[in-house]
Parts: sequence; structure tokens; C-alpha cells
Amino acid sequence: MIDTVPDKPSTRRLRVYAFDPAASVALDTAVVNDAVIELPWEARWEDPVGLGPANEYFEVIDYDQPCRAFYEPLDPNHPWLLAQDGLAPSEGNPQFHQQMVFAVAMNTVRNFEKALGRTVFWSLPEDDPRVAAKRRGGRTAASYPPFTRCLRIYPHALQEPNAYFSPGKGAVLFGYFKSTPRARGEEGQWVFTCLSQDIVAHETAHAILHGMRRRGIEPVNPDSLAFHEGFADTIALLQHFTMDNVVRHELGRAGGELRCESLLTGLASQLGQATGRNGALRMALETLRHEQASKEHGEAPQIRTLAMLREPHERGQCLVAAIFDTFVTIYERRTADLFQIAGFARGSPDLPEKLVARLAQEAIKTAHSVLQMCVRGLDYLPPAASTFGDYLRAMITADTDLVHEDPLNYRVALAESFRKREVPVLGCMSYAPDSLCWERPDLRQFEAMIGDEGGDDRCWGPDALFADALRNMTFIARLDGEGASGRSAAKPDVRLPDATEQDPISYPGRSTGSGNLRDEAMRVVMRNQRALHDWLLKPAPTTRQHRMWETLLGIRTLPLGPHCDAVLKANGGWSPLSVKAREISLEKWKAMERPPDWDDDGITLRDGKVLLPVFEVHSVRIARRISPDRRELSQMIAQVTQKRRGYFDPARQREVDRAGAPPDEEPDFWFRGGATIIVDLRDGRLERIVRQRIDQEQRLARQRDFLCKDSIARSMAMTGREELNSPAFGFEREPFAFMHGDMP
Repeated sequence: MIDTVPDKPSTRRLRVYAFDPAASVALDTAVVNDAVIELPWEARWEDPVGLGPANEYFEVIDYDQPCRAFYEPLDPNHPWLLAQDGLAPSEGNPQFHQQMVFAVAMNTVRNFEKALGRTVFWSLPEDDPRVAAKRRGGRTAASYPPFTRCLRIYPHALQEPNAYFSPGKGAVLFGYFKSTPRARGEEGQWVFTCLSQDIVAHETAHAILHGMRRRGIEPVNPDSLAFHEGFADTIALLQHFTMDNVVRHELGRAGGELRCESLLTGLASQLGQATGRNGALRMALETLRHEQASKEHGEAPQIRTLAMLREPHERGQCLVAAIFDTFVTIYERRTADLFQIAGFARGSPDLPEKLVARLAQEAIKTAHSVLQMCVRGLDYLPPAASTFGDYLRAMITADTDLVHEDPLNYRVALAESFRKREVPVLGCMSYAPDSLCWERPDLRQFEAMIGDEGGDDRCWGPDALFADALRNMTFIARLDGEGASGRSAAKPDVRLPDATEQDPISYPGRSTGSGNLRDEAMRVVMRNQRALHDWLLKPAPTTRQHRMWETLLGIRTLPLGPHCDAVLKANGGWSPLSVKAREISLEKWKAMERPPDWDDDGITLRDGKVLLPVFEVHSVRIARRISPDRRELSQMIAQVTQKRRGYFDPARQREVDRAGAPPDEEPDFWFRGGATIIVDLRDGRLERIVRQRIDQEQRLARQRDFLCKDSIARSMAMTGREELNSPAFGFEREPFAFMHGDMP
């Protein structure tokens, strides 16, 4: 008899609440609230899931901070739990709380990775000494590890109605609280935010977005904070439609209608009710209610436009409504023939079961496509100070590059939904999808930037502008280590211990990262960041060519000075001395590699030192995406940024632009510029470059105007000038706690 080793399972099944515990005590929804999330079983190049649960992405540390106690960690590999898809949903079992946050967070990560075509990383905590060392000055050459391996999750970190992602701690913190009694004589109920699938997905989306765009949380325009909130709500909302049985149940109750209140269209129902609301914390259709009510009464649609909204959460809900309206519009178009064939009107009660099943399939497919559009668009955003209009253009462009044909008019529906809400899109003639796409760069003017040192002349030309940079990069991570190249700031600080600090519970089996493909992918990203930074520092053969690189990227790389050559004049640019720079001696500058024809008379000296601009390569990611027709798109996506001193007084701004400022002077705010670079790896062609020039005075004026009118944003922007107990410092340390502080 031959002994055989059984194949490992293909999925790890973990039970969760489909919404939150409140849905399990209502007869209409209890039948579908016990859901199961299926996660891919760990491959041999991934860390096994261990106590906590914990893997290479998350480690759940169940330290009850208000009670100063640890709870026994869940062992997801216990045979009894594997046999029954984990623990059964329970409000009173801390181990189930651990199971739920891990399962929902990992499910959110997997949805992002499918859309992005690459691995998700977490940003390094802000209080990490490597970040502090970088902030103290010096060359920002991506010389410190920009990622942390695991994100910690604390299911019981706070005794308050709040939950937030903490960049400072590199953790997601969930609160719990006792709700207000609904009637005299009743007792309040304990509510755990970690048991709301919406809240867990929302906070995980915050963490992922922050890992991709660390500067995205800076309050530089009315949309910056609103985008984070609106995007996270959108992800949580669309993930409702990944649960087939829930979608079928809710569509059956609503007669196939999605323009109505239901569990599918609300977020965090239990938290909303527990904090005094009549329904969900936020409704996806809240900004559509007026429109729907007016239609039912035969009146003109009453649409809430973006200009009517000021508060970040309200503006964020405008983004949610625009995307959800797109989803519902496409769903209605995809299912119109089903209603006609079946002979039922939308909204009719008692639809046939088979019709409901088909409607659910179409809703799930549509939600999946829209979610992927939303996530892919992140890669096409400008490197700083993005607006809702920029995001619309990014989503349209990313979808156009991957999916050439759009027979169901997803892009038209998306543009129409943003147009109805009067979301401004600067630089576009219309809301037509082809007009909204970021323009492909016209590189004919940059032909002089291409040298002949590449060998084969056929490989060189304007389309292969970054071919030389790609030679020093790694494109594939391999386990052998070799890559294939070519509300109040006075909020008390929540102290959370490490997993082993005063912890009687051991966590065996934690991987150190050896033999893990994600760890190697992280190292590849860091190597590529350094390679691109060093390549950009490398001088061009002539000063004119170097200036052309500056024009292309929208930043300054050569010493600052009063000169303004023909290329800069032709593009309306100049070299403001307010750009952040490091001082080096003239002797050191002369000893550095530089263009042979550089004229030292054109640079500005301060105390015998040269002002050399500082720039940063925020990220260099390799993305491999598969289109619906199975066509592969491989891209390098890089973000290069630079910052410049900004002042509320225009006269002071002009003075610093022309004469510079003392190196230790803190500005009123920082103004950022740079470019998102997208290169097709199949032939090295520069496909897109989304540029925000550092010398763009109109954009600087808009940021100044916004900060002057918004006192809260102005305080947040002046973090460098404030005391440690100021609101600004509170926002800098814990921006998401600050934004979520008004959750109740």
C-alpha cells in the first residue's frame, strides 16, 4: 500500500458577519448575516497563517487597552476550527473578533491586489526612527526602507465609538462602547466596531491607500481629506456585492431595485443606530435621495452638487454617490432585458427565484468591474494634491489603457455621473471619455534628450525615453534573491504594546521574511527607487538636455539660479529659490559629475554654498494586469516629487522665490510638485506622464487661497510651526483619528 500525502486545501474559509451583529437579531436579515470569506490557502512562497491570526500582511494583537489585558490569540489551524470554517459568529467571543478582522482585512487586500496587479505594502510608521532621520534633512534618495512588513490590528484598542488607521503606530485600532439606551429602563448594548465588516474594510482601505500615497492625507485642497474618506467608503460599499447569497437575498426583497435603502446600500448600520441615528452611519444613496424622490413625484431631479458641500465627509459622500450611481446605472442597463423577458417590472414583489439569481450575477459582475476601475485609477493620479476631477481622469485613463473597447459604456456612465454632480475637471474641453484621458506625451521636443550610447539606434527615440533607466531596474521578484532585470489634538495617545511586551502568550512560528516572495518584492521596489533616483541625478550630456528633463518631470534637479534658458522660457517656467534644497560647497559641486557645458555663473551662492534641489522618488512599482480579453499589460509606475516653500503673504512668497530663505526657516506651508510616470515595459515606451510642475504659480495660488479660507486646514498645514499639543500636531500624528473623531 502506497502512502500518499493529500493535497492542501485551495482556500481557507473563515466565518464572519456579512454586515454587523445587529443584522443577526432582525428576522429579515438574520438568515444571510452568517457569511463565509474564502481566502486563498497560503502558497509555499508565503508565510503560513499562525496564532493571532497573523501572516505576512497582518498580525492581530488582541490587547484590550482600556482593561490592560491580553486575550488568548486564535489558532486558525486548530483541526476543529478548520473543520467548521473557523469560529461561529459571536459578539462575546474575543477570538471570533480576531478571526473577523483578519478575514475581512485580508479579503480587502486580495481585492486590491487583483486590480493593481501587484503586492500591497504598508508605509513605515511615522514614529519610526528611520523616518525621523530622513526628516532631519539630508539627501532624500529613498535610502531608508519605506515600508513596514506587517500591519498590526488591535480589535479592542479603544473604549469609544471610533476606529481608525494609525500611520504613527503602523496599526489599525478598533473601539468598543456601550450604546445609548433607546427607551427608559433599557440598558445600552455593547457595540464592537471590529465586528462591522464595513468598518474593517474602510480602515483597511485607508491603510492601503496611505501605503500607496503617503502625501495623500495632506490638506492642500477641498478634496484631499474628502477623497480618503470617500474612497474608503466606496471600497466598503462595493465589497457588499462580493457575497452572493446576501446580494440575492437583498435583491429579492427589493424586487431587483438598487435605488432604495437596504443593507447593500448602507454602511455600518449598527454603529449608526447606536450613536443616535435612525439608520446606517452613512448611506451610499444619501446624496441620491433628493434625486430619487423628485423622480417619483415627476419633478426635475434635485442633485446635490459638489459645490454645495464643504465638510470632508459630505464631499466624500459626493464621490461615493457618483461611483455608486455609475454602478447602479450599468446594472440597470445590464438587467433591463431580463425584466423584459421575464415580464416583470423592476421593483415588483415576489420575483421568480431564477430571475433574482440572474440579477445577482449581473450586480456582482458590475460591482467587481467598478471596484477594479476605482482601484486601478489610483496609479494614474498626480503625485500630490489630487482632486475629484483628477481621480475621474485617472479612472478613465487607466481603464482605457487596459480595456480598449467599452461596449457597456462604463466610462461614459462614470463621466456622466461626475458631470451631474458638477465635479470640476481642469484642463478638459468636455466630459467625453476621450477628452478626460490624460494626454499622451508629445516627446518630439525632447529628442535631444536621447543619446546614442544605447548601441542599437533602433531602440532609441522619443518613445524609449526611459529605456536607459529601465536597464538598472529589477522587474521580477524571485526567491533566490536575484531579480529579472532589464477631532481634537488633545486626544490621549493610545499606548499599545508589542506582541511580546509583557505578553504571557507566545507567538511561535513567526517568519523573519526568509523565503517569502512578498519580502523580496518589497526589496525589489526599494532597489528600483534608489536606481531611479540615482539615474535622475545623473547629469545629461548638455545643460539644455538636463533642462528638458526638468521640464518633462516638472521639478528642478540642477542648482537653483536666476537664469532662465530657452526651454524654460518656452514653457513659462523658471527656477524659484523657494524649492527645498540642500547646501553644498562650491568645491564639492565642481567635483561632482555635471553637464560639461554648465556655467557656474548661473547659480546662486549662499555663504559660498550651492543650492542643490532635493527631490524624492516616492515609489517605483511594477504592475502586471490582465484585461478581460486576457491581454497582459506590464507597466512601471513611478512617482517623483519635490516640495517648495509656500507663504500666505504673496509679497513674502515673491521675496523667497527671488532671494531664497534661511535653510532652517519653516514656511507657512509646503507646496509639492512632480510627476507620475507610467512606462510600458514591453517596449520601454513612455505611455503617460501626469505632471504637476513645481513652478506652477496658479496651482500655488489655489492652495494658498484654500488654506487662507479654511482655518482648520491652515492649522493642519502649519505643523512645523506649532507646539506638540496643538491641533496641527494632532492631525500630523493621527490624521485618521482626527477625521473620524466626529464619528458619533
